[in-house]
Amino acid sequence: MPKHSGKSGYRDVTLLALLYDSGARAQEICDIVIGDATIAKTSCIRLRGKGNKTREIPISSDVAKLMKKYMEERGKNIKDNRDEHLFPSQRSDKITTACIRNLVQKYVDESKSKNPKLFNEGNYSPHSFRHSKAIHMLEAGVPLIYIRNFLGHESIQTTEIYLRMHQSSVSKILKEKKSETTIPKTNESSTSENKDLPDFIKKTRY
Repeated sequence: MPKHSGKSGYRDVTLLALLYDSGARAQEICDIVIGDATIAKTSCIRLRGKGNKTREIPISSDVAKLMKKYMEERGKNIKDNRDEHLFPSQRSDKITTACIRNLVQKYVDESKSKNPKLFNEGNYSPHSFRHSKAIHMLEAGVPLIYIRNFLGHESIQTTEIYLRMHQSSVSKILKEKKSETTIPKTNESSTSENKDLPDFIKKTRY
């Protein structure tokens, strides 16, 4: 929904894209300084989580391009403006979580008015982006332990509780994974049957 024009337009689209791509908490987005970004062949962003623990999260090339363009619109760069906040507000050096909530609500309302059928939940917040990212990673087959590290959770139990409401998605994925790893019954003495097996299965037979 945000227009790719002007400082505010680029800020909004970059913030929303990064909010989803990084799975960051709203406060973590507020705390990002320009020096936390690495824009290269493999781009990433450094996040400061609870207890001031840091983690580096890979970001897509599309989001990296948005960040670069946004900084250019502001006349900023990673080398000379490392300690400045990536997303400043109009009144302070960094945006607040309240500003991010208002920003999300603004574009949710605009989107709902044009595409009401795409919105199944009653309420959406910055945390919805984080939750959606986690679910999409799970649906893509990413192990839960990696999702835990990505989100910055202290324990795997926190991640499990966090995703519990989407148990139907979890069950579906586990069922699909089980069917993928089922090895068909074969006659080990039959060369004609064995030749069709993948190499990694053939190696386990000896």
